[in-house]
Amino acid sequence: MQLPHKTGDIIAHQYRIQNILGQGGVGITYAAEEISTGNQVAIKVLSLQRMQDFKALELFEREAKILAQLNHSGIPRYLDYFKADEGRNSCFYLVQDVAIGKPLSTLIEKGWQPDEREVREIAIQILCILEYLQQLIPPVIHRDIKPENIICRNDGKIFLVDFGAVQDVYHNTVTGSSTVVGTYGYMAPEQFRGQAVLATDLYGLGTTLIYLLTRKLPSDLPQRNLRINFQYSANVKVKFAKWLKRMIEPVAEDRFASASEALAVLQDEQSLKSTANTIKPNFLTQSHLDYFNDGDGLVLKINPVFFRTKESQLLALFAVLFFGLSYWLTLIISAPNYSTTPPILWMFPLLFAALSIWQLLFFIKLATSRIHLEIERDKFCLQQWLLGRRYRYVRGNTFDMSKFLIEPAEISFATTADGEFNTVCTFRVKRQKYNFGWLLNSAEKKWIVAEVNEFLQDC
Repeated sequence: MQLPHKTGDIIAHQYRIQNILGQGGVGITYAAEEISTGNQVAIKVLSLQRMQDFKALELFEREAKILAQLNHSGIPRYLDYFKADEGRNSCFYLVQDVAIGKPLSTLIEKGWQPDEREVREIAIQILCILEYLQQLIPPVIHRDIKPENIICRNDGKIFLVDFGAVQDVYHNTVTGSSTVVGTYGYMAPEQFRGQAVLATDLYGLGTTLIYLLTRKLPSDLPQRNLRINFQYSANVKVKFAKWLKRMIEPVAEDRFASASEALAVLQDEQSLKSTANTIKPNFLTQSHLDYFNDGDGLVLKINPVFFRTKESQLLALFAVLFFGLSYWLTLIISAPNYSTTPPILWMFPLLFAALSIWQLLFFIKLATSRIHLEIERDKFCLQQWLLGRRYRYVRGNTFDMSKFLIEPAEISFATTADGEFNTVCTFRVKRQKYNFGWLLNSAEKKWIVAEVNEFLQDC
C-alpha cells in the first residue's frame, strides 16, 4: 500500500519529511524538520486507509494522551498531536523530540557484543524510566519493551520509545481491557490473556537483556516449565543470572513487585531473598541430613532415620500393633479347641500376621535406607542404598527434572494432627516419578523442596 508521505512533503505547514525511521503494521514514524525552528523531530503517522479496525486509532490516541503527561529525560518529549486530511485519506500525527541514537537490535545486528557490565547499565537506565512510569497516578505500563524500542546514544544514554501499546493501570483494571498487544518472545505470559500489571514490563526488560547477552531471540532459547533457559548461552555471574531469572518468571506474582524493587536488588540495596513472595523454611540441623551447594552443584544426603522422627516412630508403632493384633486373634481362635476351629477363621490372624510382617519390612526399608541426590547444571544422579546394597540408581539430564513437590504417599497408615504424615518429596523425569524422604519430618521436607527448587531455577 502507498505510504502516506514521501521525502520532502510538508505536513500542516509546519514539518518537512526527511526519511523513514520505522514502520509498523499501521503506523509509520518519519524523521522530520520543524520548518520554523529547524529542530529535528519524530512524527508518527496513522493512516485511516492502512487501518484494519478502529482499535489501532484508540491505541494511537491513548499513546498521545499519555505521552503528553510524561516528563522524563529517557522518554522523547511530546510536542504535538493533530489530524489532517490528505486527499481522500485522513491521517493522525504524533510529534515528539527525536531520540538520537540506534536501537539496541540494530547495534546487535551490526556485531555489538555487550558484556555484563554494559547490560547492567542499560538495565539500570530502563528501570529508572519504568520506576518513573510506575509512580505516576495512575501508573503507566509500556507493554512492548524490546530491543527495537530502546535507543542507545553514542555516549550510552538510553531512551525508551514507541508507546503505541501503552496502557494505564486504570484502563486495564477498571474497564477490563482484553487487547493483546506486544511482541512475541518479549511478551509476558499474562499479556496473552490481555492483562498487564507492573511486573509485565519487567518481563519485557528481562527478555531484552537476555537477547543482548545471548544475541538470540528469547523464543529461540530452550524453555523449562515455561522458563527461558539462558544460562548456557550467556556468560554472566550467578548473582546477575538469579536476578534475571526473577525478572522473567512466568507467573507475574513471582517476579519483582515493581521496577523500584528490581532496581534496589540490582544495585545491591536490597537482597534477592528478601523480595521473595514465599519464605523458605529455616533448616533445622539434623544428624541424618547433609547438604552442600556451591552454586554449580548440589549434593543432598539423607542418612538412615531409624527412630529419630515422629513419623518413623508412628510407623514402627503401627507395625507392632498389627503384629500384636494378629497374635491376639490367634490366641482367641485357638483357645476353645484347636481341632474344632473352622479353617476359615485362621485366615484372619494369618492375614494380620502377613500385614504386620510386611509393614515391619516396609519400616526397615524406609528407616534404614540411605539416599544420595546429586544435581549439577547439566546432569543429576539419584542413588538409594539398603543395608549397604544399592537398590536404585537413576541418572539423567537436569533439564528433564520437574519441580520438586511434597505429595501424599501412595501407601498411607495414619496421619498426624497437622495431616502431614505420610507425605513424600517427589519429582519427575519425563514420565517417570521418583519419591524419597517418607520418614523425614515436615520441616525437613519443606526445606529440601525449597532448596532443590531454588537450585533448579538457577540451572
